[in-house]
Amino acid sequence: IPSINGTVGVSGNVTAFYDGIITGTTESLSGNSLVLEDNYELKKDTDQGIYRAYLIRSSEGEARVAVVNNINYTSLQGAINACANTKCDIILYANIELDEPVTVAEGADISIYLNYRNIIPEEYVTNHSGTGDIKIVSGIPSGLAGSLYRILADITGSELNPKNIIIYNMEDGNELKENETYKLYKFMDGAYKVVLVNEDELGEYTVGNSKESMNTIKGKLYLNNIGEGSYKLVSNTNREINFEIYEHEVSNNIRENNSNINAKLSSSSTATLILTFATGIIKTPYILIIVLLLVVISLSILVVNKKKQ
Repeated sequence: IPSINGTVGVSGNVTAFYDGIITGTTESLSGNSLVLEDNYELKKDTDQGIYRAYLIRSSEGEARVAVVNNINYTSLQGAINACANTKCDIILYANIELDEPVTVAEGADISIYLNYRNIIPEEYVTNHSGTGDIKIVSGIPSGLAGSLYRILADITGSELNPKNIIIYNMEDGNELKENETYKLYKFMDGAYKVVLVNEDELGEYTVGNSKESMNTIKGKLYLNNIGEGSYKLVSNTNREINFEIYEHEVSNNIRENNSNINAKLSSSSTATLILTFATGIIKTPYILIIVLLLVVISLSILVVNKKKQ
């Protein structure tokens, strides 16, 4: 949000602040009657001499877990309750660990789309309480194009909607420390696995195959080409932060980095295949795999057509 005099990002009486970052050269935000998004609190800091104001999730707030008809729910059971006596789809936006079987009301016909998340244990859904119907479905309910894109990504293990992000503090609210090292983990196949990275420069990394440990620059980590999923960053002193990357956004405890510095990285990146080993997740080009897959599909179609004739 630009300022009139170039010094204060926003001044005067501010009625609502729901998203984004307000910047200024001497002050980011000043005024009264500030109204924030529910379950968020205001955070102010400086970044390379620029004063910033932005929102972080409050300690009392609960994160979105599932969505039904574009309405957010903070628990899977809450989303299931919204589907009583009707047919509906539930889309997950977080990994879920259940303590007891869910309850499905009579007349409900529910499909839970995992959206590349996990429910543990799935038996607490499939062997549920109540008389309604419920099933777990991989992927998301979408059109053919979107589904094909995600199916191919799921087969090859490529990064979905990769983003460049900045991590600037840990779960306890304290900044990252330059005298600590950090490892990134991604939740895959029911467990967190180390993500290997390439070091572009000090404090800036791209998902790759070179190393596990990372160092910060001025208390920040810059991570490039990170795809959708659930992650945690863990320091060598066992401090950590859990965060999510979604299709169109990232969780509020990290920032998306849209600066021109990393434009070259995203524009030159190629499709990749993630292979999981005991040491972590590494990536190699998979263009040939896609070509071979398309050839196999084409040959299969030709064989089917000949049999019909």
